[in-house]
Amino acid sequence: MPFEGKEDRSRRSPSGFGVFFACSLLASATLAASAYAQTSQPGEPDGLIALPTVVVTGNSVGTMQSAADTAGFSDVIYSEEAWQGFESVTELLEHAAGVQVSRFGGREDFATISVRGSGAGQVKIMIDGVNLSRAQNRVVNLADLPMDSVERIEIYRGFTPVEFAASGAASVVNIITKKSEQSGIRMAVGGGSFGTAKLSAAASVPMRSGQLSASVAYKRSDGDFGFASDAGTPANPADDFATNRLNNAYESIDTLVRLVRETDIGNILTLSNNLFYKDEGIPGRDQGRPGQGAPPPNSASLRVVREIAAANWQSADAAYGAGVDLTYLREVFSDPGARLGFGYQRADNRTLAATLKANGEWYASERHLIQASVETAQERFKGRTGDAGQQNHQRRTSAAIALSDEAAFFDSRLYVVPQVRLESLWNSFDGSGIPFLSAGAKLPDSRIGSVDPRIGMRWDASGAWTFKANAGTYFRAPELSEEFGDSGFSKANPELLPEQGVSADAGVQWRYRNPGAAMQRAAAEFALFANDSDDLIVFVQTAQQVSKAENVDEARVRGAESRLEMDFAHNISAAANFTVQDTENRSPQPGISGKELPALPSQEGFLSLTWRLGGTRQAAAAGLDAATGVGNWTLGYELAYKGERFFDEANRVRVPSQTVHNASVAWQPAGSRISVRLEGENLGNDRVADQLGFPVPGRSVYLTISYQGGGDDA
Repeated sequence: MPFEGKEDRSRRSPSGFGVFFACSLLASATLAASAYAQTSQPGEPDGLIALPTVVVTGNSVGTMQSAADTAGFSDVIYSEEAWQGFESVTELLEHAAGVQVSRFGGREDFATISVRGSGAGQVKIMIDGVNLSRAQNRVVNLADLPMDSVERIEIYRGFTPVEFAASGAASVVNIITKKSEQSGIRMAVGGGSFGTAKLSAAASVPMRSGQLSASVAYKRSDGDFGFASDAGTPANPADDFATNRLNNAYESIDTLVRLVRETDIGNILTLSNNLFYKDEGIPGRDQGRPGQGAPPPNSASLRVVREIAAANWQSADAAYGAGVDLTYLREVFSDPGARLGFGYQRADNRTLAATLKANGEWYASERHLIQASVETAQERFKGRTGDAGQQNHQRRTSAAIALSDEAAFFDSRLYVVPQVRLESLWNSFDGSGIPFLSAGAKLPDSRIGSVDPRIGMRWDASGAWTFKANAGTYFRAPELSEEFGDSGFSKANPELLPEQGVSADAGVQWRYRNPGAAMQRAAAEFALFANDSDDLIVFVQTAQQVSKAENVDEARVRGAESRLEMDFAHNISAAANFTVQDTENRSPQPGISGKELPALPSQEGFLSLTWRLGGTRQAAAAGLDAATGVGNWTLGYELAYKGERFFDEANRVRVPSQTVHNASVAWQPAGSRISVRLEGENLGNDRVADQLGFPVPGRSVYLTISYQGGGDDA
């Protein structure tokens, strides 16, 4: 949906969807009054709306729905036990329906996420509601996200809940860290393949009328897994050789301190500080032991420091909240000899962002819920590139408001949820550090705005069946590096338009519960989705042999998601999902028009089986004698399938399908607070490369010993 013109990019041209949204908003308000008069029953409490039930399947894989989005399709992955092993955020996301992960190496190497075929920059990554997608570069490295302190991960596929005012993205991943309510401690130490090791500890203690908790996690790895190198000549298999990954070591430390305090009237005040540090080598695509006559390996490195300080307030009834957060990010890149081809040997980039936000909800009637959120932020980027120290200073100020009108009809079986989101962004650049800009010249400040409507519907047909449908628009503002250029790499283009898109989905959910049966609980979901993107931003080489960001591409994605989760007797759980999608590049550029989008498989699936053995009944079912003190056992198996895909836009380099088998066993001795967990990953030793041909590890094994005492959620 194009803007009216570059002279005023703050408004979109009128569209049928916008008219439909306005009519829906008016119709829902009218019908709400009518439905209230017809369906209100005597004895119902005033001021309450019968909100839809949240399905919880009871296993550790996830749930079918987040309470934050009534009509949308979402996923909640619980990870309370992840600190007792080596599972990462990347792996948890990779196993979710509709989510594709592109890896640039091993488990702690650079990785990006795509949801329903979107670009990585169209997925907003957050920690406790704090945006990690920066204005300079919206793509977030999944390997830099904490795991040991995470309670759950919320995935909103295709649409953004109204509680997040600023979107600028097609989907949202919100990582929620643990908020301990009981005193206690926990510790874990482990190690495994490729020189990998971890050490983590956490504690929680009461403090006046609140709870103080702290956690720290240290990880390191040599990353020297074996792989088959093509010696830089993929078309000539004769010179391939087996080698090990070099310059791929890393060390990281993640700390989190949080104080949660309840006031005399029940309001909740939360203060937190999260500090993350990582120092890693950058091996490049095919960095291994060189063959005869090959150049020596590079010694490029990257150091990342990220600190997030936040303060949040929530009312006693959780209807209102407000918060402020400050984020500092520094990335220091070093590449002696400029071996990686970026054109410079050093870069020192710093970002400082401050955000104010508030949200609230109130009932216009018993069956009419109004929700709103507002947010304003300012982000300053300072970059210093090259030995000469060329400086690049940029600033973005943003403001956003989101409104939702949730109306319930027919005894709260039908929900109609119109929503609108308004965002404005102001960009400025000081004009320094760009070699393509004339001396003394200054790039003009720019403003980008968007109005994105959405309409959602939910019909609870019975106690077991729920139908949903959504349609709406989204946008992604150009990154500052795309608008103002990057010293030594790209030319400025302040006339860039945002990436825009229209998304729609429809599907059904089914729930079953019978505690006395062999299958005690089950939940299933099937959804169709469509996504059309316009004005996709790509870098195009100019006549001066430099790159410049341009609005040239269009893309279409069609697909289907299916999910199933089951709990059986004897503590046996199973979960599976399968995603099928058809992608098409609709760019007018010759050679790529009509091709599949790169790195996105047409088919992807995941299967998980878990058996928990503990207590007399479960032990007896396994043929074990509980009286001998066998303790509690957890057996797990995972199968992940990724179909064929292409590395390149022209679809010349095809990656074969990949099937990965993982298994785990955990044991807690009877009467003990110590647990031992053994994990085996990629047991079939499948070494198919991933994004852009980066090799991924083969078979690996990890062992973790953990202790937890004092409180169940400490």
